[in-house]
Amino acid sequence: MNEIIYQSIKTKELTLDRREAANRLRVPRDFDMSVADEYKTQLESVIDCKMAAARVPVERFGDKMLMGEIETDSKDLERCLGDSREVFIFAVTLGSSVDRLLLKYSRISPAGAFMADAVANAYAEAAADRVQEILDGIEKTKNRFSPGYGDLPLEIQPKILEAVNAGKLLGVTLTDSLLMKPQKTITAVAGINRE
Repeated sequence: MNEIIYQSIKTKELTLDRREAANRLRVPRDFDMSVADEYKTQLESVIDCKMAAARVPVERFGDKMLMGEIETDSKDLERCLGDSREVFIFAVTLGSSVDRLLLKYSRISPAGAFMADAVANAYAEAAADRVQEILDGIEKTKNRFSPGYGDLPLEIQPKILEAVNAGKLLGVTLTDSLLMKPQKTITAVAGINRE
């Protein structure tokens, strides 16, 4: 079993990217963020961000790649990793309290639910960015790549979650359709730069 890097991330360590929030809200990048302040404040009060990561070797066999116990033939991931011989596999979640808050908004206001969900998605991206900063403090990493992008299938989610012990450490589970609970959870692979 690989050594797991686990830690809580304080909400104040998450830098909400205005461009990401604008993209999620489907508004111009120079929009007035104050329209989302109520949702931002409510989310900040319930975020319980945690991350878990594992450093694993990468082996290549023809068209296949093995990252620890995770096998894939994703060409897009292969390009992203380049010549990396090791990767960090990680999961980060905003926690189940965020799901409960989003459910509350969905019951009282469709517009509020949309705004809160968009801001929560932007915070999830901020959490993944923070994880990458933490990992960069250990070893410099390349851009992260997540299941569901390009040709990297969601079907590897169970192996990623297992590799970082996300069920026990983060409380993350998968539905039958491979969606993660809590919803605002991101998994990714980040190649480690060779010296």
